[in-house]
Amino acid sequence: MSKYQREYGEPPPKTQRNFTDPESRIMKLQQGFEQCYNAQAVVEEGRQLIVAQQVGQNAADHGVLLELVDEVERNTGSKPQRVLADAGYRSEENFAGLEGRQVEGLVALGRESRSEQPKVGGAATARMRRRLAEPRGQQYYARRKGLVEPVFGWLKAGLGFRQFSLRGLRKVQGEWSLVTLALNLRRMAGMVPLATVG
Repeated sequence: MSKYQREYGEPPPKTQRNFTDPESRIMKLQQGFEQCYNAQAVVEEGRQLIVAQQVGQNAADHGVLLELVDEVERNTGSKPQRVLADAGYRSEENFAGLEGRQVEGLVALGRESRSEQPKVGGAATARMRRRLAEPRGQQYYARRKGLVEPVFGWLKAGLGFRQFSLRGLRKVQGEWSLVTLALNLRRMAGMVPLATVG
């Protein structure tokens, strides 16, 4: 059994092909396997605006972290000081890439009990493990869920966005761009003080 199959499972044979949208992929979700895309969003801390986004065909998140960091810099004109990410983004390549970009990374390494020996990893993984163990690292990482999870909640509850309406990766990426832009505009409209007429 491959590492991918252990982490993401394998769908039943009858769910191996989708004729409606052949560019989408079968991915394991909490409720089982579904034909879908993997939508990503990077949220800045201050105003919780989406500063980078992407749609992919791979269930694994770790392959897009550095692309998203680079997109943040292109979109905002400055690179992020710090990146907080869950264990789906963990990889030696990502940790070394963040260091090379001089971006402080705080990326979860997965669940390790205190009695377990640390999982094998390279030098960048060892440095990440140390950063996460420090009180400062724990303090910053604890803020992650409060940054990105509300944004996905607003997309679902506020905008009613639960699934893509279009088919094909290019069209789905366009739809995701519009949805995230709409949320940003809605958030920014709430930040502007209303003028009073008197």
